[in-house]
Amino acid sequence: MIYLIRVEDVVIDGRESKIPLRIYIPIERKTKGIVVYYHWGGFVSGGIGESDAECRFISSLCECTVVSVGYRLAPRYRFPAAVVDCFDALKWVYEHAEELGGDRDSICVMGVSAGGNLAAIVSILARDSGIKLKCQALVLPVIGFDIYSESARIYGEKGNPLDMDSIIDF
Repeated sequence: MIYLIRVEDVVIDGRESKIPLRIYIPIERKTKGIVVYYHWGGFVSGGIGESDAECRFISSLCECTVVSVGYRLAPRYRFPAAVVDCFDALKWVYEHAEELGGDRDSICVMGVSAGGNLAAIVSILARDSGIKLKCQALVLPVIGFDIYSESARIYGEKGNPLDMDSIIDF
């Protein structure tokens, strides 16, 4: 069942910068949890606008609040800018969980591609800071750069959607 959602853009104060968030909240149902979403884009592109459709879908289908994070992008902002923004956004969600329709025990992090990398790092930072996450969902995460692995050899041939030449060129 697909449910209606309310969408709100906010900007929060991070340690180093203002961080744009887009919040998706189901209208007709009680929220089952909160997903902090980190977008794809190779750390250099993408944002809350480009990931709008998938965040709407996740919020509606899973009946959860989704908070999409507009973290700072490379090369303009060097590492660890994106990590700092993503963790600051998680801390903000943790502090405002009830206002977002959930509670501190129902927070998950999710990321796609580069966002999966950020979700994995944020999960470790959360653990080390005493923030307990319900789960992490890493979708096609960029977590290793070994272009000589068995997987890269098998699937990196021309004709595959992400062949090795395309990955290296990006």
